[in-house]
Amino acid sequence: MQHKLLSILGIILIALGTNQCRCSSESVYDTINVDLKWGAPQPIDLEGLDVKTAKGLTCRVPSENATYFINAADGKTYKFTQEGGTLECQASGNVTSFNLGKAFVFAAGSMQKQNLYLGTLNGGQIAIHQLEEGTWKQAISQNIATSFPGSILQEDKSIVACTLQLDGQQQGCIMLIHEKLHKFELGCLLFDPAKKNLTKVNIGSYPQGIIKDTYLIGALGIKAGKILLGKGYHKPQHKDSYDILQIEAHTLHLLSKDFKNSSYTIPAKGGASNPGWELFSLATAGGDPTIPVPMFTIATDKGNARTFFRLSTKGDFQPTNLPSDIANNPSLVIPLGDKLCLVTTRPKPTTDEQQNDGQQEEIVYYQAQLAKGKEESSKGESSKEEKTE
Repeated sequence: MQHKLLSILGIILIALGTNQCRCSSESVYDTINVDLKWGAPQPIDLEGLDVKTAKGLTCRVPSENATYFINAADGKTYKFTQEGGTLECQASGNVTSFNLGKAFVFAAGSMQKQNLYLGTLNGGQIAIHQLEEGTWKQAISQNIATSFPGSILQEDKSIVACTLQLDGQQQGCIMLIHEKLHKFELGCLLFDPAKKNLTKVNIGSYPQGIIKDTYLIGALGIKAGKILLGKGYHKPQHKDSYDILQIEAHTLHLLSKDFKNSSYTIPAKGGASNPGWELFSLATAGGDPTIPVPMFTIATDKGNARTFFRLSTKGDFQPTNLPSDIANNPSLVIPLGDKLCLVTTRPKPTTDEQQNDGQQEEIVYYQAQLAKGKEESSKGESSKEEKTE
């Protein structure tokens, strides 16, 4: 089966106004009519990071106005900042290598200052490391049986995490799948950055949706106490789906359930439990910065083609535009709050005299913002219109 690299732009917050929501008064932010607007390529020095082979975890630390990338193969950490409109990369400490399907990342701390945390899972043991002033230090190591006695942790179904505003802090919210009495269940843990401890969250009104075939795609904190959780399924009859959850009084409840991908957005599973999803938020240019848009990106093991998608008025994913000269190049996605940077390679411009010397490449980044796009037609043909722009 031919693998294809896909990226998905999913705007899910609009569904909070559906009749499945426990809070019918929840405000609805219409983000249907937005598109990625790209700028011209700019050079960047990646401090030795090879964009063609880089696979890892990315996390934004708001108080530092920085986004970190941790390479899974060697544990090297890179800090991306944008001063004066220029994206810069700086090497920032090393941690041990890790398995992407058994690792997670989040930012946690006070509302004014946060740190970067990396968690790994090995043999039922969760270890969380903290990056502080460029040095990684272990914050906690705990056996999962402490929180889920009598359960069998499903390590092959991925463990995911996000930054979640809760109780006046930015906490780490960790989710996993465990089996108890032959029943597969969702598990949730909160990491308190002040106490440096993990506490179990009770699972309240969360109906069926976790089965033997389920694995976790990713999690994203979207509002105070609210989480977007992505679930994937190995069998083709199940489409990837998304739930909006809320934690109140240390109990997790379902707000809205089962926003499903179209058939175009389902990645080739290839036997892998997690094909490489990343979730992050991006503010809309000229919009309300306090209401970020959830975004999704996915990279399969083979192929370099990248496509971005957005949610249409019909609940389907439609493609948005991408610079044609990088559509098939390996790339690294760096979210910066109100901007998105795509780091990649391209053929180095040459003169007529240099063309016979062979093709050389250069590392560049393209910057994009979410901005208002064309109104969608009643026939749902907006994707065709965008391709002709």
